[in-house]
Amino acid sequence: MSEDARRSSGSLGHLLGTWYLVPADLEEIPAHRVEFVFYDDGPQIRGALVSRANGQHIPLPYLDLDETMLRLQLPIPGQDGGGHRVTPTLVLTLTNGTFQGYWQDAGAQRLGFALKLVKASDGRRESA
Repeated sequence: MSEDARRSSGSLGHLLGTWYLVPADLEEIPAHRVEFVFYDDGPQIRGALVSRANGQHIPLPYLDLDETMLRLQLPIPGQDGGGHRVTPTLVLTLTNGTFQGYWQDAGAQRLGFALKLVKASDGRRESA
């Protein structure tokens, strides 16, 4: 799946809504987080990066998900869809009810530190 993710009869409905990408070892949600929104678009779930500047939803160029794995890539600023640049892929696995993982390069090498997705509505405190 390139742009969108298929889902079967609502089985991935728990993914809908706003999520924060944060370092896996944090308990509080930092102000400098990355924010995603996933929404139902008929037979597919689509995703977007939420702009910190103006709240605009910027569609994710690649989103692939199933019951236990989520893969996505971020848009490249100024890319008009005709570019051939490859961005790192965020690969998250559902572990103990939380999506956790790493950015990976085209060769599946881990980049950086462990990350997790936290649902915005789960009641965690946000740090200043």
